[in-house]
Amino acid sequence: MISIKKTHRLTKLTLLFSCALLMTLAVLDNIFAYDINYDYVQHVMSMDTTFKHPHQYWRAVHNPFFYNLCLILIIIFEGVASIVLWVGTFYLLKNMKSDKAQFQAAKQWGAVGLLLTLVLYSLIFMTIASQWFASWQSSIWNSKNASMPFIILFGLTYLLLVKEDEA
Repeated sequence: MISIKKTHRLTKLTLLFSCALLMTLAVLDNIFAYDINYDYVQHVMSMDTTFKHPHQYWRAVHNPFFYNLCLILIIIFEGVASIVLWVGTFYLLKNMKSDKAQFQAAKQWGAVGLLLTLVLYSLIFMTIASQWFASWQSSIWNSKNASMPFIILFGLTYLLLVKEDEA
C-alpha cells in the first residue's frame, strides 16, 4: 500500500513534470510553427480583430520588427521557464525519499519555474495582450480565453507544490 505522504509527493512530482513538459512543447511549437505564432502576435498587437475603438486602438502596433521581437522574447522566456521546471522536476525526483526538510528545499526550483510561467501567462498574455491590446474583444485571437487554463494549471500546481508536507 502506498502511503499518503508518498502519494502527495508523487502528485507534486507528476504535476511539476507535466508543467515542464507543457512548457517544453510550447517552446517547440513556437519555434517550429513560428509563422502561426507570429500571426497570433501580429493580430494581437495590431488589434485588427478588436472593436478598434479610438480610446483603445491608439495602442495598436503596426511594425513587424516588434512582432518578431515580442515572439522571440516569449520563446526565450518560455525556454527559461521550461529549463527551470525541468531542474525542479529533477530535484523533486531526486529527493522523493528524503526527509521533510530536504524535500521542502527541493521544491525551490519548481516554485521559481512555476512563478515564471505565471508571469508569462498572467502578465504577458492576460494583462498585456488581453487588456492592453484588447484581445479579449477578438473572437479569433483572444488571449484571455487561451491563457486562463494555463494560469489555473500553473497556479494550482504552485499552491500544491509549496504547501509544506505534513510528514
